[in-house]
Amino acid sequence: MSLDCKSHTINGTVAVSSSLSNVSIANCKMRGLNVIQNASGFSLTNSTLTSTIAFLDSSNLKLDGNTISTSPAAGDSSAVIYVAGGQNNVITNNTLDGGYHGSDQTGQGHDASPTDTDDGIVIIDATGATISGNTISNVYDAGIEGVNGVRSSTITNNTISNAIFAGISSYHCTAWEGNTISGNAVTQSETVMMFLWEKDARCDTRNPPAAPSFSNNTMSNNTFSNPVGQYYAVYISFDKGASVNDNLFSNNRIQGSVLLAPLAGFTVGGGNACSSGGNVHC
Repeated sequence: MSLDCKSHTINGTVAVSSSLSNVSIANCKMRGLNVIQNASGFSLTNSTLTSTIAFLDSSNLKLDGNTISTSPAAGDSSAVIYVAGGQNNVITNNTLDGGYHGSDQTGQGHDASPTDTDDGIVIIDATGATISGNTISNVYDAGIEGVNGVRSSTITNNTISNAIFAGISSYHCTAWEGNTISGNAVTQSETVMMFLWEKDARCDTRNPPAAPSFSNNTMSNNTFSNPVGQYYAVYISFDKGASVNDNLFSNNRIQGSVLLAPLAGFTVGGGNACSSGGNVHC
């Protein structure tokens, strides 16, 4: 089933029944979508939305070339695009604006309005995700955040600005394996990347990992400029007992210091530029 609005406007939101396959929506202007569950092959392209969108336990999504922002009527949401569960989901070439223009550096958005969003993109328990070429701005936590496991996924060539706490992050039940984070440009954040482990209420019920892991990930050719605050520009820190192995950190141009812990779990390749103050000397 397909809907091509040919740039016309739909007054209100679009509802897609659960468990449908291969539904496509293109070239529409609309308020938004109802929460979509258990879908396969859903496509949303070249459309303009004025509220956040969420997908639960859906696979083979294609979200490409859309412009999505919040509006006074939209209400609060944790992310402009929220994808919990599923595999092989593609989020590319979208322009996402979370609406936040405050100055709270805690990542909690204490000075946020009800329509401002926490994150640009959230992926939860994801396998084979592609997040590339997106322009993300004005969120009070992270531009892109993972929760629970993120496996065999690529986060590349995204432009992130005014994501106050972090450009790319994972805090809650972090288990990242075999991912590529490359070519991303982050400005006006406290950190370009922040990865740590917290087992708390924000961990998701979808396959929660028993222990932290961060292994076989590649972080290369990322840039970070105009930092907010005085924190580490890259902060990746796990306690003893975590599985942290065979990660590569190379060719990153970072305005600020870098902390990778335990350092034995990383290969620091050539081409990095950073400031002193961390445990990586560029």
